[in-house]
Amino acid sequence: MNIDKFPQVADAIFQMNIWKIYDRKKVGYMCENRNMPMRALQQYTEYQDMRRVILTYSKKLIGENFEWTVNHISNLDNQPCMELMKDLLRQSRENLKLCVAIAVQTYQKLEVQPLVQVFESLGAWDGVFHFLR
Repeated sequence: MNIDKFPQVADAIFQMNIWKIYDRKKVGYMCENRNMPMRALQQYTEYQDMRRVILTYSKKLIGENFEWTVNHISNLDNQPCMELMKDLLRQSRENLKLCVAIAVQTYQKLEVQPLVQVFESLGAWDGVFHFLR
């Protein structure tokens, strides 16, 4: 399959979930290059790859797939989830809504105090307010 020439076909194949064995990293890279960040994130398993995609395409992910993005980041292990929240807040204050939604969804898993510390460490006091509200 050539994702470069037929991204719609590739998207349809991903939706049907018919592939089981393939080079996920290579397919993720191709999806990333074709401006398909959601599909790229579904392929990647390494934190650095996911981090790159999320930070590069944060506006697109938040605008088009907000709930999916919240769920995807929330399902990561504790440390990568916290690090991504910090990176998103460092990148732009526009990501505050996303980080608050992630904190609300993961507070039982990550505990309240460390989440508050993430917001406080970056001076995002409004994030603390919205999270604890």
